[in-house]
Amino acid sequence: MLFFFNPGDKQFKVDTVNEVDSWMESMIPDDQPPFYKIRLSGDDSELGMIVYPPYAENEFSNSDIESMIEELLTYQGDTRKCFMKINCAGDVGYEGSLTHYSLQVEALYMINSLFFDNYTTYSPCQILKNSDENVSSTDGEIVTKAFEAYVTWFANVKEVGMGNARAEQLNPLDGTGIEWYK
Repeated sequence: MLFFFNPGDKQFKVDTVNEVDSWMESMIPDDQPPFYKIRLSGDDSELGMIVYPPYAENEFSNSDIESMIEELLTYQGDTRKCFMKINCAGDVGYEGSLTHYSLQVEALYMINSLFFDNYTTYSPCQILKNSDENVSSTDGEIVTKAFEAYVTWFANVKEVGMGNARAEQLNPLDGTGIEWYK
């Protein structure tokens, strides 16, 4: 199932999950609804709620990816609780107290999934970590600083071109003292 969009249109929407169905229980945080999910605007399917990333079966051009990243950067400050619980990829385990993350962190994580060929190597967990102090978080000052870094990085990406930036695997958090939990 492919979705096409006009670059002038919004590519994403936020859906609200007010009730938890049994098929959702393994995916959601240990908390009460409402939860929120960033989805492709044209996808209203139930499958669209569980496929991750929400466009996993789509191929996008570099200009599409640039447009999508630009829109995802507008989610800065959106602290609504994401539909997905923290779920680390590969061999990375997380045993801390954080159970959920915000839509603004989801937006950064989605940017990683659009930009990097294997985003789970770069960001295996939806948690940002201050590499100097070993402090992890899904909200607050560290997320604000990460967004600032992504905005600066994205300006650089646009300058060098999406294809060149992807080929070079430019890292949005280089030199910031922030990294994704690994």
